[in-house]
Amino acid sequence: MSDPVEGLADAALAPLLPPPAIQTNPLSFATVVGLQTWLWVSNWQPVSTVFAVGGLPVRATATPTLVRWTTDVASTVCQGPGTPYQDSVPPSQQKTDCAIVFPVSSATEPPPPGDQDPDDGAFVLTAAISWAVRWESPAGSATGGVPLETRASTYVRVEQVQSIGSVA
Repeated sequence: MSDPVEGLADAALAPLLPPPAIQTNPLSFATVVGLQTWLWVSNWQPVSTVFAVGGLPVRATATPTLVRWTTDVASTVCQGPGTPYQDSVPPSQQKTDCAIVFPVSSATEPPPPGDQDPDDGAFVLTAAISWAVRWESPAGSATGGVPLETRASTYVRVEQVQSIGSVA
């Protein structure tokens, strides 16, 4: 970060950037091994602020560019906020652009804090939004070099479901 305005823009924006508002479907308390779990963040919008450098106004804007989703057993990177699942729309008419598939059950994981049931093992799911920073002033404009990042985590229970089927 060689540009002092870039450093000031990052410092002005960083405290304003929200952590990801994590959403999943199935809900985090009941997803299943081997099936897609939809992921999205519900607070995906640019954040701007204005500050002064040498008496000149500078407008700095941070724009979300991607979300990195990670757990101990699976991860994915989504180039946008993800697609919200809509209960009012038939599943056959919905598609997602952001999902994760858990390869194993969370049964051997510890339960979330405050949950005393040892059978409620859950994975920690972390979302990290990368934010590209751009600043503009009467003296010029530029895009920052290193993106800012905000993070949040939630717990996801992943169950192993088995069934016995027969062909009629």
